[in-house]
Amino acid sequence: MRRVAGLVAVLLVMFAATAAAGTLDEDRRAAADGDAKAQYEVGVRYAEGREVPKDMGEAAKWFRRAAEQGHAGAQNNLGSFCFGGIGVPQDYAQAAAWFRKAADQGNGAAQFHLGSMYHYGLGVARDYGQAAQWYRLAAGQNVQFAYAPLGRLYILGAGVERDYDEAAGLFRRSVDRDARSQYALAMMILFQMTDGDAKEAVALLNKAVAQGYPPALYQKAAALDGAGRAAEAVQLYQAAAARNHPPAMNNLGAHYALGNGVPQDYAKALELYKKAASKGHPGAMSNVGYMYYAGHGVAVDYAEAAKWFQQGAGKGFAEACSNLGAMYLKGIGVEQNLGLAHFLLRLAVEGGFKRNAATVAEIEGKLPPELLANANRLVKEWQAQHAYWNDKQEFIVYGWY
Repeated sequence: MRRVAGLVAVLLVMFAATAAAGTLDEDRRAAADGDAKAQYEVGVRYAEGREVPKDMGEAAKWFRRAAEQGHAGAQNNLGSFCFGGIGVPQDYAQAAAWFRKAADQGNGAAQFHLGSMYHYGLGVARDYGQAAQWYRLAAGQNVQFAYAPLGRLYILGAGVERDYDEAAGLFRRSVDRDARSQYALAMMILFQMTDGDAKEAVALLNKAVAQGYPPALYQKAAALDGAGRAAEAVQLYQAAAARNHPPAMNNLGAHYALGNGVPQDYAKALELYKKAASKGHPGAMSNVGYMYYAGHGVAVDYAEAAKWFQQGAGKGFAEACSNLGAMYLKGIGVEQNLGLAHFLLRLAVEGGFKRNAATVAEIEGKLPPELLANANRLVKEWQAQHAYWNDKQEFIVYGWY
């Protein structure tokens, strides 16, 4: 639920900014007489605790009265309250309904919020096309929060045609303050997905790190790891893992498995690997498999190891392909199968695991020509439909919180 929690923070940050229409007594009298604007202002007073005790239930009551009269700001605020369960029971469907009413009137904050609901499938069916449409309308009104998620959709090609230039342009519009945009633009520069130099990328990453953005903390930790500063890297991995960042959990698990920067602890390593694997991280799936294969923190279980390697291989992780291929080659934990061994080891080689090249060549010398032709066809078909897991792919999938 980490991403939903982040969305709550954005929703609540945006609801309150206003200026009172009159004095407290004037607002109360007008609100009691049914004036929607005054009802909205009274709601804001209670939400902020301005000249009255802070009372979210009372704020919700006045926002609802104004919202039912069509006040767009009140509709947006009531949607935020319904989303967060503030002053009213939590209800995503009601939140989406109120956001839509305000968005249809052109309220930029509500357009962003409705886009977020479609983006994450909260209270409505997930629909990236609708998310992009509402984000775009909000961005057109300079709602800063809308730029980064819309840019994200352009990177993914979700609901829009993939367009890295459009994504980079959107990130640049909010890069001064938004850690998501700082990180995303930095990584796009480093992966040569847009123009820029390494110095700019590092500066942007450091800004995102300073804001505690988990993917940026992870990248900083990885850089420290590469420089041999394991203890410092562990601290940043821990900070990112505490905020449910799967790559950080996986790398932190590796530190515990190796006793690098922390005391060796296989049980802790396995716990972290499994948590990252549950969130779809293929490297963690492969690492869980290895723990079962080697008997680190658990009893040796080759069948269980093969199961985890298969999950990682299915996501294009070359090391998992290599490990599972070796098991099929030798019949360890699975029934021996030269065809599957060749397929998996060949995928591993072309995914960067070159050490399997000699084994692949040896298997190919044993396969009949028709089986070899079929094996090559299967490899090409897989590659046409899947992407190998690499640092760029990890950024695309997990560079967003």
